[in-house]
Amino acid sequence: YMTTTTNKKKKEVEKGSMQDILTTFSVSAIYPLLIVSYEQVRSFHAQLRDMHCDLIICDEGHRIKNAASQVGAALNSLKAPRRIILSGTPIQNDLEEFFCMMNFVCPG
Repeated sequence: YMTTTTNKKKKEVEKGSMQDILTTFSVSAIYPLLIVSYEQVRSFHAQLRDMHCDLIICDEGHRIKNAASQVGAALNSLKAPRRIILSGTPIQNDLEEFFCMMNFVCPG
């Protein structure tokens, strides 16, 4: 059980840690592995979009269901030639959701 104060401090530590990671490497560095949450991608998209990585794997890929969402826009701004989406949620007759997921994997 965490109190609100503890949660706030934890978020501040996480934000500081992420910022430390991003500033430790140069902008043009190739990261062997970086695991971040969708919320971190949204929060740090300005720094992350300058990174160059070879592969992005998105678990719970159905969260990219709207091209106008902050998470979707942030992920689409990342530079990676290869992208994979993992999703256990079936696409249920929603062509916009399907298009957003496929457009992330294969832009255009």
